[in-house]
Amino acid sequence: MSLLDVTVLRSYHLNIREGKQEGNLIIWKDVVGGRNYVIGVDVAGGYVKGDFSVASVLDTRTLEYVACLRGRIPPDLFAEQLYHLAERYNNALTAVERAGHGYQVLHILSGKPSANLYCYMDMDNPQGAVELGWKTTRKSKPIMVSSLVAALRSNDLISWSENLVREASSLVYQGQEIKSSEHDDEWD
Repeated sequence: MSLLDVTVLRSYHLNIREGKQEGNLIIWKDVVGGRNYVIGVDVAGGYVKGDFSVASVLDTRTLEYVACLRGRIPPDLFAEQLYHLAERYNNALTAVERAGHGYQVLHILSGKPSANLYCYMDMDNPQGAVELGWKTTRKSKPIMVSSLVAALRSNDLISWSENLVREASSLVYQGQEIKSSEHDDEWD
């Protein structure tokens, strides 16, 4: 069973538009001084036939999806592009998924001056350890997905991204789990 109905998806399909392309970066809205931005990051290995590495930039005031860095980029080069993207968007808070190649990107970014990295607090750990990056777990993924679906249903999220709409439209329930028949790089 699909998580999003056709009416919701149709309204987002009608809003799809091309952004300004700068290499692997697509910009729908450029930075506004004084605004806060957050970047959600899913890192892949940069392999020709693999997943995409994606950094999605969100304006926290308007909930607009304003830019996307997306490509099959080796993690070290992706980290450099990501750092410059965060600088461009007012030193955006950058939440890198702490898994696989994300560790390499976090290692590179943690050595950069003024990198504004999201830190995860493990509430299941008795010491409440704080670690760099976003940790996707069996507990956090359903919250992440249901938050995205709720934002799309209520029209709170403004997006012009064709990839985001395609990926979100492929979300389905399989038993108790949420699965995707597409890449999940842009929303995950």
